[in-house]
Amino acid sequence: MKKFYLPDLSDFHFNRKFPVFFLVIFLNSFFSGNCGEVKPELMEKGTHCAHCKMAIADMKFHSEIVTKKGRHVHFDSIECLLYYLDSVEQNPKAVWVGEYRQKGILLDFEKSVFLISDKIISPMGANLSAYRNRQDAESTASGISGSRIMNPAEVREYIRNNWKNNRNLKFN
Repeated sequence: MKKFYLPDLSDFHFNRKFPVFFLVIFLNSFFSGNCGEVKPELMEKGTHCAHCKMAIADMKFHSEIVTKKGRHVHFDSIECLLYYLDSVEQNPKAVWVGEYRQKGILLDFEKSVFLISDKIISPMGANLSAYRNRQDAESTASGISGSRIMNPAEVREYIRNNWKNNRNLKFN
């Protein structure tokens, strides 16, 4: 049985086991680093929406997915994100939406609560905004007549039923 050998850094030029030791450390860190949780990436200035190609300007509506292959895809609104999910990428690794009350914060789509209101104008005109919890959505909606609070399934269905010509919403 061989003994485990930890090389002395002073003799790395002459020791044949030294490169093997670092190769094992590198491979271990590489494989263990890719098994963790998928996180949103910082968006570069000048990034355009993957669906409508508009420049992403308002981070309150910014949305992002990570595809099965690990590519980060950015959107300027929740409606563009949902259209993309229905038409291009049905099973992404992760989906995030921008928190309306805290610019630059992304929330897990499935854990978010959504508000549709004519007083909150989103980039593509669906007037959708996302919140951490129902209380935040209700406090934003208070005093706004005609607003509606929805869960992720309801928001998907709303966009499916109201999206027209791939980019424009029809309003009832």
